[in-house]
Amino acid sequence: MKKHVAAFIIIVLIVIGTFWFFPKSFFQQDEWAIFGNMIYTKLTNRNLLGVILPQSGLSHFTPFTRIVTRLTFDWFGLDFSPYVLMAAVFHTMNSFLLYVLVYILFGQWYIALFAALLFAANANTHQATSWLATTIGTEGCAVFLLLSLICFFLYLKKKNHMYAYGAAVSWFLSLGFKENSFFLIGLLPIYLMIRERTVHIYRNKSLVISFAIVLALYVGIRLLIAVGAPPPPGPAEAYSQPDLFVLGYRFIMLPLRSFVQAIVPIQYILFLSSQLLRLSYPQFLADGKIPDPYIVESVGADIVMLFLSLCFFVLVYFLVRRKTLVIRQAVLFCFLYVPLSVVLLILVGGRAGYASLFEPRNLYYPAIGSSVLVGLLLWELSTLVGRIFRRFRVVTIFVLLTGTVIGVNARLIRQDLRILAERSIVRKNILTSIVSVYPKLPENVIFYIESDTAYYGFAPEDTILPFQSGIGQTLLVWYYAQGERWPACFFDYHKDYLYALESQDYKGCGGRGFGYFRSYTKLLDALREHNISSEAVIAFRWVGGERRLVDETKKIREAIARDTRK
Repeated sequence: MKKHVAAFIIIVLIVIGTFWFFPKSFFQQDEWAIFGNMIYTKLTNRNLLGVILPQSGLSHFTPFTRIVTRLTFDWFGLDFSPYVLMAAVFHTMNSFLLYVLVYILFGQWYIALFAALLFAANANTHQATSWLATTIGTEGCAVFLLLSLICFFLYLKKKNHMYAYGAAVSWFLSLGFKENSFFLIGLLPIYLMIRERTVHIYRNKSLVISFAIVLALYVGIRLLIAVGAPPPPGPAEAYSQPDLFVLGYRFIMLPLRSFVQAIVPIQYILFLSSQLLRLSYPQFLADGKIPDPYIVESVGADIVMLFLSLCFFVLVYFLVRRKTLVIRQAVLFCFLYVPLSVVLLILVGGRAGYASLFEPRNLYYPAIGSSVLVGLLLWELSTLVGRIFRRFRVVTIFVLLTGTVIGVNARLIRQDLRILAERSIVRKNILTSIVSVYPKLPENVIFYIESDTAYYGFAPEDTILPFQSGIGQTLLVWYYAQGERWPACFFDYHKDYLYALESQDYKGCGGRGFGYFRSYTKLLDALREHNISSEAVIAFRWVGGERRLVDETKKIREAIARDTRK
Protein backbone atom coordinates (compact mmCIF):
# COMPACT_ATOMS: atom_id res chain seq x y z
CA MET A 1 0.00 0.00 0.00
CA LYS A 2 2.83 2.40 0.85
CA LYS A 3 4.35 2.11 -2.62
CA HIS A 4 1.00 3.00 -4.22
CA VAL A 5 0.69 6.07 -2.00
CA ALA A 6 4.26 7.00 -2.91
CA ALA A 7 3.41 6.61 -6.61
CA PHE A 8 0.40 8.90 -6.23
CA ILE A 9 2.47 11.56 -4.45
CA ILE A 10 5.17 11.43 -7.14
CA ILE A 11 2.54 11.78 -9.88
CA VAL A 12 1.02 14.79 -8.11
CA LEU A 13 4.42 16.45 -7.79
CA ILE A 14 5.25 15.86 -11.47
CA VAL A 15 1.88 17.30 -12.57
CA ILE A 16 2.37 20.37 -10.36
CA GLY A 17 5.91 20.94 -11.59
CA THR A 18 5.02 20.40 -15.24
CA PHE A 19 1.92 22.63 -15.22
CA TRP A 20 3.39 25.28 -12.91
CA PHE A 21 2.53 28.16 -15.24
CA PHE A 22 -0.98 26.90 -16.01
CA PRO A 23 -2.74 28.97 -13.27
CA LYS A 24 -1.27 32.13 -14.82
CA SER A 25 -3.03 31.53 -18.14
CA PHE A 26 -6.64 32.34 -19.06
CA PHE A 27 -9.59 31.24 -21.18
CA GLN A 28 -8.41 30.89 -24.77
CA GLN A 29 -10.99 30.43 -27.53
CA ASP A 30 -13.88 27.96 -27.51
CA GLU A 31 -14.42 28.55 -23.79
CA TRP A 32 -16.18 31.83 -24.65
CA ALA A 33 -18.57 30.04 -27.03
CA ILE A 34 -19.23 27.36 -24.39
CA PHE A 35 -19.91 29.97 -21.72
CA GLY A 36 -22.24 31.77 -24.13
CA ASN A 37 -24.02 28.47 -24.71
CA MET A 38 -24.45 27.93 -20.97
CA ILE A 39 -25.75 31.49 -20.54
CA TYR A 40 -28.29 30.80 -23.29
CA THR A 41 -29.55 27.66 -21.52
CA LYS A 42 -29.91 29.67 -18.30
CA LEU A 43 -31.68 32.66 -19.85
CA THR A 44 -34.10 30.42 -21.76
CA ASN A 45 -34.76 28.30 -18.65
CA ARG A 46 -33.74 25.09 -20.38
CA ASN A 47 -34.37 21.93 -18.38
CA LEU A 48 -31.84 19.11 -18.12
CA LEU A 49 -32.89 17.68 -21.48
CA GLY A 50 -32.39 21.05 -23.14
CA VAL A 51 -28.87 21.24 -21.72
CA ILE A 52 -27.70 17.81 -22.87
CA LEU A 53 -29.19 17.61 -26.37
CA PRO A 54 -26.74 18.34 -29.21
CA GLN A 55 -27.14 21.25 -31.60
CA SER A 56 -27.91 18.80 -34.42
CA GLY A 57 -28.43 15.09 -34.81
CA LEU A 58 -25.03 14.58 -36.41
CA SER A 59 -22.95 16.64 -33.99
CA HIS A 60 -21.36 15.48 -30.74
CA PHE A 61 -23.65 13.89 -28.16
CA THR A 62 -21.85 14.48 -24.87
CA PRO A 63 -24.53 14.76 -22.17
CA PHE A 64 -22.25 14.29 -19.16
CA THR A 65 -19.78 16.85 -20.48
CA ARG A 66 -22.57 19.40 -20.92
CA ILE A 67 -24.01 18.70 -17.47
CA VAL A 68 -20.62 19.11 -15.78
CA THR A 69 -19.93 22.22 -17.88
CA ARG A 70 -23.23 23.80 -16.84
CA LEU A 71 -22.63 22.97 -13.17
CA THR A 72 -19.08 24.33 -13.18
CA PHE A 73 -20.21 27.52 -14.91
CA ASP A 74 -22.98 27.97 -12.33
CA TRP A 75 -20.49 27.42 -9.50
CA PHE A 76 -17.36 29.14 -10.79
CA GLY A 77 -18.56 31.69 -13.34
CA LEU A 78 -15.46 33.23 -14.93
CA ASP A 79 -13.17 32.58 -11.96
CA PHE A 80 -10.27 30.86 -13.72
CA SER A 81 -8.62 29.21 -10.70
CA PRO A 82 -11.27 26.51 -9.98
CA TYR A 83 -11.18 25.42 -13.62
CA VAL A 84 -7.40 25.04 -13.41
CA LEU A 85 -7.73 22.93 -10.28
CA MET A 86 -10.40 20.77 -11.90
CA ALA A 87 -8.26 20.17 -15.01
CA ALA A 88 -5.21 19.30 -12.89
CA VAL A 89 -7.24 16.91 -10.73
CA PHE A 90 -8.66 15.17 -13.81
CA HIS A 91 -5.19 14.79 -15.34
CA THR A 92 -3.68 13.54 -12.08
CA MET A 93 -6.52 11.06 -11.71
CA ASN A 94 -5.98 9.74 -15.23
CA SER A 95 -2.24 9.41 -14.65
CA PHE A 96 -2.81 7.44 -11.45
CA LEU A 97 -5.45 5.24 -13.09
CA LEU A 98 -2.90 4.44 -15.80
CA TYR A 99 -0.47 3.50 -13.02
CA VAL A 100 -3.09 1.11 -11.61
CA LEU A 101 -3.76 -0.37 -15.06
CA VAL A 102 -0.07 -0.99 -15.79
CA TYR A 103 0.48 -2.44 -12.32
CA ILE A 104 -2.35 -4.90 -12.98
CA LEU A 105 -0.77 -5.82 -16.33
CA PHE A 106 2.84 -6.24 -15.19
CA GLY A 107 2.86 -6.24 -11.39
CA GLN A 108 6.03 -4.11 -11.47
CA TRP A 109 6.01 -0.81 -9.58
CA TYR A 110 8.76 0.89 -11.58
CA ILE A 111 7.20 0.25 -14.98
CA ALA A 112 3.74 1.28 -13.76
CA LEU A 113 4.99 4.49 -12.15
CA PHE A 114 7.13 5.66 -15.03
CA ALA A 115 4.48 4.84 -17.63
CA ALA A 116 2.12 7.06 -15.62
CA LEU A 117 4.74 9.81 -15.39
CA LEU A 118 5.40 9.64 -19.13
CA PHE A 119 1.68 10.14 -19.67
CA ALA A 120 1.44 12.93 -17.09
CA ALA A 121 4.23 14.91 -18.77
CA ASN A 122 3.51 14.14 -22.43
CA ALA A 123 4.31 17.32 -24.38
CA ASN A 124 1.94 16.48 -27.22
CA THR A 125 -1.18 15.99 -25.10
CA HIS A 126 -1.07 18.83 -22.59
CA GLN A 127 -3.72 20.73 -24.56
CA ALA A 128 -6.29 18.34 -23.10
CA THR A 129 -5.45 19.85 -19.71
CA SER A 130 -4.37 23.39 -20.52
CA TRP A 131 -7.19 24.17 -22.97
CA LEU A 132 -10.23 24.25 -20.71
CA ALA A 133 -12.70 24.07 -23.59
CA THR A 134 -11.76 20.42 -24.10
CA THR A 135 -10.79 19.42 -20.55
CA ILE A 136 -14.10 18.13 -19.25
CA GLY A 137 -14.92 16.10 -22.35
CA THR A 138 -11.46 14.73 -23.11
CA GLU A 139 -10.25 14.03 -19.59
CA GLY A 140 -13.67 12.99 -18.29
CA CYS A 141 -13.90 10.41 -21.07
CA ALA A 142 -10.38 9.19 -20.26
CA VAL A 143 -11.25 8.68 -16.57
CA PHE A 144 -13.99 6.19 -17.36
CA LEU A 145 -12.10 4.70 -20.31
CA LEU A 146 -9.27 3.79 -17.94
CA LEU A 147 -11.72 2.50 -15.33
CA SER A 148 -13.31 0.32 -18.01
CA LEU A 149 -9.92 -1.12 -18.98
CA ILE A 150 -9.00 -1.72 -15.33
CA CYS A 151 -12.27 -3.60 -14.76
CA PHE A 152 -11.75 -5.52 -18.01
CA PHE A 153 -8.34 -6.86 -17.01
CA LEU A 154 -9.48 -7.59 -13.46
CA TYR A 155 -12.32 -9.60 -14.98
CA LEU A 156 -9.86 -11.59 -17.11
CA LYS A 157 -7.80 -12.35 -14.00
CA LYS A 158 -10.55 -13.11 -11.50
CA LYS A 159 -13.60 -13.92 -13.67
CA ASN A 160 -15.79 -11.93 -11.32
CA HIS A 161 -18.95 -10.82 -13.12
CA MET A 162 -19.03 -7.53 -11.24
CA TYR A 163 -15.86 -6.45 -13.04
CA ALA A 164 -17.51 -7.19 -16.39
CA TYR A 165 -20.48 -5.03 -15.44
CA GLY A 166 -18.14 -2.33 -14.14
CA ALA A 167 -16.25 -2.32 -17.44
CA ALA A 168 -19.46 -1.89 -19.43
CA VAL A 169 -20.92 0.82 -17.19
CA SER A 170 -17.63 2.73 -17.20
CA TRP A 171 -17.55 2.52 -21.00
CA PHE A 172 -21.07 3.96 -21.19
CA LEU A 173 -20.09 6.84 -18.90
CA SER A 174 -17.00 7.55 -20.99
CA LEU A 175 -19.14 7.73 -24.14
CA GLY A 176 -21.32 10.27 -22.37
CA PHE A 177 -18.30 12.54 -21.99
CA LYS A 178 -16.89 12.04 -25.49
CA GLU A 179 -17.35 9.54 -28.30
CA ASN A 180 -13.62 8.81 -28.62
CA SER A 181 -13.88 5.74 -26.41
CA PHE A 182 -16.22 4.02 -28.87
CA PHE A 183 -13.23 2.06 -30.20
CA LEU A 184 -13.35 -0.22 -27.14
CA ILE A 185 -16.17 -2.18 -28.78
CA GLY A 186 -13.66 -3.26 -31.42
CA LEU A 187 -10.50 -3.37 -29.32
CA LEU A 188 -11.64 -5.74 -26.56
CA PRO A 189 -13.04 -8.57 -28.73
CA ILE A 190 -10.07 -8.40 -31.14
CA TYR A 191 -7.66 -8.60 -28.20
CA LEU A 192 -9.55 -11.53 -26.68
CA MET A 193 -9.63 -13.42 -29.98
CA ILE A 194 -5.88 -13.05 -30.50
CA ARG A 195 -5.06 -13.69 -26.84
CA GLU A 196 -7.20 -16.80 -26.46
CA ARG A 197 -6.79 -18.05 -30.07
CA THR A 198 -10.54 -18.52 -30.30
CA VAL A 199 -13.81 -16.90 -29.30
CA HIS A 200 -15.24 -18.05 -25.96
CA ILE A 201 -18.53 -16.18 -25.93
CA TYR A 202 -20.09 -18.43 -23.32
CA ARG A 203 -17.05 -18.25 -21.04
CA ASN A 204 -17.16 -14.44 -21.18
CA LYS A 205 -20.91 -14.10 -21.53
CA SER A 206 -21.30 -11.54 -18.72
CA LEU A 207 -18.76 -9.33 -20.48
CA VAL A 208 -20.34 -9.83 -23.91
CA ILE A 209 -23.91 -9.27 -22.74
CA SER A 210 -23.14 -6.16 -20.68
CA PHE A 211 -21.20 -4.52 -23.53
CA ALA A 212 -23.89 -5.50 -26.04
CA ILE A 213 -26.55 -3.83 -23.88
CA VAL A 214 -24.49 -0.64 -23.59
CA LEU A 215 -23.82 -0.63 -27.34
CA ALA A 216 -27.50 -1.09 -28.18
CA LEU A 217 -28.50 1.62 -25.71
CA TYR A 218 -25.95 4.12 -27.01
CA VAL A 219 -26.63 3.49 -30.71
CA GLY A 220 -30.37 3.63 -30.07
CA ILE A 221 -30.07 7.03 -28.36
CA ARG A 222 -27.93 8.40 -31.20
CA LEU A 223 -30.37 7.19 -33.86
CA LEU A 224 -33.31 8.61 -31.95
CA ILE A 225 -31.62 12.01 -31.75
CA ALA A 226 -30.62 11.95 -35.43
CA VAL A 227 -34.17 11.35 -36.70
CA GLY A 228 -35.62 14.64 -37.93
CA ALA A 229 -32.78 16.68 -36.42
CA PRO A 230 -31.47 19.78 -38.22
CA PRO A 231 -28.16 19.55 -40.11
CA PRO A 232 -25.01 20.49 -38.21
CA PRO A 233 -24.08 24.18 -38.22
CA GLY A 234 -21.38 25.48 -40.53
CA PRO A 235 -20.59 24.97 -44.22
CA ALA A 236 -21.51 21.61 -45.74
CA GLU A 237 -17.96 21.04 -47.06
CA ALA A 238 -16.71 20.87 -43.47
CA TYR A 239 -18.67 17.62 -43.04
CA SER A 240 -18.17 16.10 -46.50
CA GLN A 241 -16.72 12.59 -46.53
CA PRO A 242 -13.98 11.38 -48.91
CA ASP A 243 -14.30 8.30 -51.12
CA LEU A 244 -13.48 4.76 -50.01
CA PHE A 245 -9.92 4.86 -51.34
CA VAL A 246 -9.12 7.87 -49.17
CA LEU A 247 -10.72 6.19 -46.16
CA GLY A 248 -8.65 3.06 -46.82
CA TYR A 249 -5.47 5.12 -47.04
CA ARG A 250 -6.31 6.87 -43.77
CA PHE A 251 -7.00 3.51 -42.15
CA ILE A 252 -3.36 2.60 -42.79
CA MET A 253 -1.69 5.97 -42.25
CA LEU A 254 -3.47 7.27 -39.15
CA PRO A 255 -2.31 4.39 -36.91
CA LEU A 256 1.29 4.86 -38.06
CA ARG A 257 1.08 8.57 -37.36
CA SER A 258 -0.53 7.96 -33.98
CA PHE A 259 2.35 5.84 -32.64
CA VAL A 260 4.95 8.51 -33.35
CA GLN A 261 2.89 11.57 -32.41
CA ALA A 262 1.89 10.00 -29.11
CA ILE A 263 5.58 9.50 -28.25
CA VAL A 264 7.79 12.07 -30.02
CA PRO A 265 7.19 15.78 -29.30
CA ILE A 266 5.72 17.55 -32.34
CA GLN A 267 8.55 20.11 -32.23
CA TYR A 268 11.08 17.34 -32.89
CA ILE A 269 9.01 15.83 -35.70
CA LEU A 270 8.83 19.23 -37.43
CA PHE A 271 12.55 19.80 -36.86
CA LEU A 272 13.40 16.46 -38.50
CA SER A 273 10.98 17.23 -41.32
CA SER A 274 12.67 20.59 -41.94
CA GLN A 275 16.10 18.96 -42.02
CA LEU A 276 14.80 16.33 -44.43
CA LEU A 277 13.66 19.04 -46.85
CA ARG A 278 17.01 20.81 -46.60
CA LEU A 279 18.92 17.60 -47.32
CA SER A 280 16.72 15.94 -49.93
CA TYR A 281 14.24 18.46 -51.33
CA PRO A 282 15.88 21.90 -51.65
CA GLN A 283 13.26 22.84 -54.26
CA PHE A 284 10.83 23.28 -51.36
CA LEU A 285 12.99 25.90 -49.63
CA ALA A 286 11.68 29.46 -49.81
CA ASP A 287 14.45 31.80 -51.01
CA GLY A 288 16.74 28.78 -50.86
CA LYS A 289 16.84 28.83 -47.05
CA ILE A 290 13.51 28.36 -45.29
CA PRO A 291 11.52 25.10 -45.75
CA ASP A 292 7.95 25.52 -46.97
CA PRO A 293 5.87 25.17 -43.75
CA TYR A 294 3.03 23.39 -45.58
CA ILE A 295 5.42 20.73 -46.88
CA VAL A 296 7.10 20.47 -43.47
CA GLU A 297 3.79 19.78 -41.72
CA SER A 298 2.43 17.38 -44.34
CA VAL A 299 4.64 15.39 -46.72
CA GLY A 300 7.85 15.88 -44.76
CA ALA A 301 6.19 15.02 -41.45
CA ASP A 302 4.63 11.88 -42.97
CA ILE A 303 8.02 10.63 -44.21
CA VAL A 304 9.59 11.24 -40.80
CA MET A 305 6.74 9.51 -38.97
CA LEU A 306 6.82 6.47 -41.26
CA PHE A 307 10.56 6.07 -40.68
CA LEU A 308 10.28 6.51 -36.90
CA SER A 309 7.34 4.07 -36.77
CA LEU A 310 9.40 1.42 -38.51
CA CYS A 311 12.32 1.97 -36.13
CA PHE A 312 10.00 1.80 -33.12
CA PHE A 313 8.33 -1.44 -34.25
CA VAL A 314 11.66 -3.15 -34.94
CA LEU A 315 13.07 -2.07 -31.58
CA VAL A 316 10.04 -3.29 -29.65
CA TYR A 317 10.06 -6.60 -31.50
CA PHE A 318 13.68 -7.42 -30.72
CA LEU A 319 13.37 -6.38 -27.09
CA VAL A 320 10.21 -8.31 -26.18
CA ARG A 321 10.10 -11.28 -28.57
CA ARG A 322 11.56 -13.65 -25.97
CA LYS A 323 9.88 -12.19 -22.92
CA THR A 324 7.19 -13.74 -20.75
CA LEU A 325 3.66 -14.34 -21.96
CA VAL A 326 2.38 -11.57 -19.69
CA ILE A 327 4.67 -8.99 -21.30
CA ARG A 328 3.89 -10.17 -24.83
CA GLN A 329 0.15 -9.96 -24.15
CA ALA A 330 0.52 -6.45 -22.72
CA VAL A 331 2.52 -5.35 -25.78
CA LEU A 332 -0.13 -6.89 -28.03
CA PHE A 333 -2.83 -4.95 -26.23
CA CYS A 334 -0.95 -1.65 -26.58
CA PHE A 335 -0.23 -2.27 -30.27
CA LEU A 336 -3.96 -2.77 -30.80
CA TYR A 337 -5.01 0.04 -28.48
CA VAL A 338 -2.94 2.91 -29.97
CA PRO A 339 -4.11 2.67 -33.61
CA LEU A 340 -7.71 1.81 -32.74
CA SER A 341 -7.93 4.80 -30.38
CA VAL A 342 -7.66 7.15 -33.39
CA VAL A 343 -9.73 5.11 -35.83
CA LEU A 344 -12.74 7.45 -35.56
CA LEU A 345 -10.57 10.29 -36.88
CA ILE A 346 -10.66 8.53 -40.26
CA LEU A 347 -14.17 9.97 -40.62
CA VAL A 348 -13.19 13.61 -40.00
CA GLY A 349 -14.74 15.57 -42.86
CA GLY A 350 -13.52 18.42 -45.02
CA ARG A 351 -9.94 19.64 -45.24
CA ALA A 352 -9.28 18.84 -41.57
CA GLY A 353 -9.36 15.12 -42.38
CA TYR A 354 -6.26 15.44 -44.58
CA ALA A 355 -4.01 16.96 -41.89
CA SER A 356 -0.91 14.90 -41.11
CA LEU A 357 -0.62 16.19 -37.54
CA PHE A 358 -3.37 15.37 -35.05
CA GLU A 359 -5.00 17.97 -32.86
CA PRO A 360 -3.12 17.60 -29.54
CA ARG A 361 -6.27 16.83 -27.58
CA ASN A 362 -6.91 13.80 -29.84
CA LEU A 363 -3.53 12.37 -28.84
CA TYR A 364 -4.60 12.09 -25.19
CA TYR A 365 -6.09 8.63 -25.78
CA PRO A 366 -3.31 7.00 -27.86
CA ALA A 367 -0.81 8.43 -25.35
CA ILE A 368 -2.27 6.05 -22.77
CA GLY A 369 -1.08 3.03 -24.75
CA SER A 370 2.13 4.61 -26.03
CA SER A 371 3.19 5.53 -22.48
CA VAL A 372 2.95 1.87 -21.49
CA LEU A 373 4.98 0.83 -24.54
CA VAL A 374 7.67 3.44 -23.95
CA GLY A 375 7.86 2.62 -20.25
CA LEU A 376 8.29 -1.08 -21.04
CA LEU A 377 10.77 -0.31 -23.82
CA LEU A 378 12.93 1.81 -21.52
CA TRP A 379 12.84 -0.94 -18.88
CA GLU A 380 14.02 -3.53 -21.38
CA LEU A 381 16.74 -1.18 -22.65
CA SER A 382 17.84 -0.63 -19.05
CA THR A 383 17.97 -4.39 -18.52
CA LEU A 384 20.06 -4.81 -21.66
CA VAL A 385 22.50 -2.06 -20.65
CA GLY A 386 22.68 -3.50 -17.13
CA ARG A 387 23.77 -6.85 -18.53
CA ILE A 388 26.50 -5.24 -20.62
CA PHE A 389 27.74 -2.88 -17.90
CA ARG A 390 27.29 -4.90 -14.73
CA ARG A 391 28.44 -2.05 -12.50
CA PHE A 392 25.16 -0.22 -13.11
CA ARG A 393 21.91 -1.36 -11.54
CA VAL A 394 18.98 -1.80 -13.91
CA VAL A 395 16.75 0.41 -11.78
CA THR A 396 19.33 3.22 -11.81
CA ILE A 397 19.61 3.11 -15.60
CA PHE A 398 15.82 2.99 -15.93
CA VAL A 399 15.36 6.03 -13.69
CA LEU A 400 17.97 7.97 -15.68
CA LEU A 401 16.42 7.09 -19.05
CA THR A 402 12.82 7.78 -18.07
CA GLY A 403 13.83 10.85 -16.09
CA THR A 404 15.47 12.27 -19.20
CA VAL A 405 12.40 11.62 -21.37
CA ILE A 406 10.05 13.05 -18.74
CA GLY A 407 12.30 16.07 -18.21
CA VAL A 408 12.44 16.90 -21.92
CA ASN A 409 8.65 16.69 -22.25
CA ALA A 410 8.01 18.66 -19.05
CA ARG A 411 10.35 21.40 -20.24
CA LEU A 412 8.46 21.71 -23.54
CA ILE A 413 5.13 21.92 -21.70
CA ARG A 414 6.44 24.61 -19.35
CA GLN A 415 7.69 26.61 -22.35
CA ASP A 416 4.27 26.42 -24.01
CA LEU A 417 2.46 27.37 -20.82
CA ARG A 418 4.83 30.26 -20.14
CA ILE A 419 4.02 31.70 -23.59
CA LEU A 420 0.32 31.09 -22.99
CA ALA A 421 0.54 32.85 -19.62
CA GLU A 422 2.13 35.92 -21.22
CA ARG A 423 -0.65 36.13 -23.81
CA SER A 424 -3.29 35.52 -21.17
CA ILE A 425 -2.10 38.41 -19.01
CA VAL A 426 -2.55 40.74 -21.99
CA ARG A 427 -6.07 39.47 -22.74
CA LYS A 428 -7.24 39.65 -19.15
CA ASN A 429 -5.80 43.15 -18.77
CA ILE A 430 -7.75 44.30 -21.84
CA LEU A 431 -11.03 42.97 -20.47
CA THR A 432 -10.52 44.28 -16.94
CA SER A 433 -9.45 47.68 -18.28
CA ILE A 434 -12.62 48.03 -20.36
CA VAL A 435 -14.89 47.04 -17.48
CA SER A 436 -13.07 49.28 -15.00
CA VAL A 437 -13.62 52.33 -17.23
CA TYR A 438 -17.19 51.43 -18.23
CA PRO A 439 -18.63 49.18 -15.48
CA LYS A 440 -22.23 49.85 -16.54
CA LEU A 441 -23.36 49.88 -20.14
CA PRO A 442 -26.21 51.86 -21.74
CA GLU A 443 -29.28 50.12 -23.13
CA ASN A 444 -27.79 50.21 -26.61
CA VAL A 445 -24.01 50.02 -26.85
CA ILE A 446 -21.46 49.60 -29.61
CA PHE A 447 -17.81 48.88 -28.92
CA TYR A 448 -15.39 50.29 -31.46
CA ILE A 449 -11.84 49.06 -30.87
CA GLU A 450 -9.02 49.87 -33.27
CA SER A 451 -5.74 47.98 -33.34
CA ASP A 452 -2.40 48.71 -34.97
CA THR A 453 -1.31 45.06 -35.03
CA ALA A 454 -2.35 41.92 -36.93
CA TYR A 455 -2.42 38.58 -35.09
CA TYR A 456 -2.90 34.87 -35.86
CA GLY A 457 -2.07 34.93 -39.56
CA PHE A 458 -4.21 37.91 -40.51
CA ALA A 459 -2.92 40.20 -43.26
CA PRO A 460 -0.86 43.17 -41.96
CA GLU A 461 -3.64 45.59 -42.88
CA ASP A 462 -6.31 43.45 -41.18
CA THR A 463 -5.57 44.44 -37.59
CA ILE A 464 -7.36 42.82 -34.63
CA LEU A 465 -7.04 42.47 -30.87
CA PRO A 466 -4.83 39.64 -29.49
CA PHE A 467 -7.77 37.26 -28.94
CA GLN A 468 -8.35 33.88 -30.61
CA SER A 469 -12.11 34.38 -30.95
CA GLY A 470 -14.37 37.34 -31.56
CA ILE A 471 -13.92 40.06 -28.95
CA GLY A 472 -17.59 40.95 -29.41
CA GLN A 473 -18.91 37.75 -27.87
CA THR A 474 -16.10 37.75 -25.31
CA LEU A 475 -17.30 41.15 -24.09
CA LEU A 476 -20.89 39.91 -23.95
CA VAL A 477 -19.87 36.98 -21.72
CA TRP A 478 -17.47 39.10 -19.64
CA TYR A 479 -20.08 41.77 -18.91
CA TYR A 480 -22.69 39.11 -18.15
CA ALA A 481 -20.38 37.81 -15.42
CA GLN A 482 -20.14 41.37 -14.07
CA GLY A 483 -23.93 41.52 -13.68
CA GLU A 484 -25.01 43.00 -17.02
CA ARG A 485 -28.49 41.80 -17.98
CA TRP A 486 -28.47 40.64 -21.59
CA PRO A 487 -31.35 39.01 -23.48
CA ALA A 488 -30.93 35.38 -24.51
CA CYS A 489 -30.94 36.23 -28.21
CA PHE A 490 -27.34 37.51 -28.00
CA PHE A 491 -26.18 34.00 -26.99
CA ASP A 492 -28.19 31.81 -29.37
CA TYR A 493 -25.61 29.13 -30.20
CA HIS A 494 -27.28 28.41 -33.55
CA LYS A 495 -26.14 31.85 -34.70
CA ASP A 496 -22.82 32.35 -32.86
CA TYR A 497 -23.27 36.11 -32.74
CA LEU A 498 -19.88 37.91 -32.89
CA TYR A 499 -17.96 34.69 -32.13
CA ALA A 500 -15.93 34.52 -35.36
CA LEU A 501 -12.56 36.23 -35.04
CA GLU A 502 -13.21 38.68 -37.87
CA SER A 503 -16.90 39.34 -37.07
CA GLN A 504 -18.32 42.88 -36.83
CA ASP A 505 -22.02 43.56 -36.40
CA TYR A 506 -24.79 45.21 -34.41
CA LYS A 507 -28.02 43.58 -33.26
CA GLY A 508 -30.95 44.80 -31.26
CA CYS A 509 -33.30 42.34 -29.55
CA GLY A 510 -35.03 41.80 -26.24
CA GLY A 511 -34.95 45.51 -25.42
CA ARG A 512 -31.15 45.75 -25.66
CA GLY A 513 -28.68 46.47 -28.42
CA PHE A 514 -25.07 45.37 -28.70
CA GLY A 515 -22.42 45.62 -31.38
CA TYR A 516 -18.71 45.49 -32.01
CA PHE A 517 -16.69 47.03 -34.86
CA ARG A 518 -13.07 47.54 -35.78
CA SER A 519 -13.85 49.23 -39.09
CA TYR A 520 -14.81 52.89 -38.73
CA THR A 521 -16.73 52.82 -42.03
CA LYS A 522 -18.84 49.84 -40.94
CA LEU A 523 -19.43 51.53 -37.60
CA LEU A 524 -20.86 54.61 -39.33
CA ASP A 525 -23.05 52.43 -41.57
CA ALA A 526 -24.48 50.62 -38.54
CA LEU A 527 -25.19 53.87 -36.69
CA ARG A 528 -27.08 55.24 -39.70
CA GLU A 529 -28.95 52.00 -40.40
CA HIS A 530 -30.17 51.57 -36.82
CA ASN A 531 -30.50 55.29 -36.06
CA ILE A 532 -28.21 55.09 -33.04
CA SER A 533 -26.64 58.10 -31.33
CA SER A 534 -22.88 58.49 -31.10
CA GLU A 535 -23.35 58.45 -27.30
CA ALA A 536 -23.88 54.68 -27.57
CA VAL A 537 -20.32 54.20 -28.82
CA ILE A 538 -17.48 53.15 -26.50
CA ALA A 539 -14.12 53.34 -28.26
CA PHE A 540 -10.60 52.12 -27.53
CA ARG A 541 -7.35 51.87 -29.44
CA TRP A 542 -4.94 48.98 -28.94
CA VAL A 543 -1.23 49.77 -29.24
CA GLY A 544 0.27 46.33 -29.82
CA GLY A 545 3.93 47.28 -29.49
CA GLU A 546 3.34 48.79 -26.06
CA ARG A 547 0.58 46.36 -25.04
CA ARG A 548 -1.53 49.34 -24.06
CA LEU A 549 -5.26 50.03 -24.39
CA VAL A 550 -6.17 53.71 -24.87
CA ASP A 551 -9.66 55.08 -24.21
CA GLU A 552 -10.70 57.12 -27.27
CA THR A 553 -14.42 57.31 -26.64
CA LYS A 554 -14.59 61.11 -26.58
CA LYS A 555 -12.46 61.46 -29.72
CA ILE A 556 -14.47 58.88 -31.71
CA ARG A 557 -17.83 60.30 -30.62
CA GLU A 558 -16.75 63.73 -31.84
CA ALA A 559 -15.58 62.21 -35.14
CA ILE A 560 -18.90 60.39 -35.55
CA ALA A 561 -20.88 63.57 -34.88
CA ARG A 562 -18.79 65.39 -37.48
CA ASP A 563 -18.93 62.64 -40.12
CA THR A 564 -22.64 61.92 -39.78
CA ARG A 565 -23.48 65.58 -40.49
CA LYS A 566 -21.83 65.37 -43.92
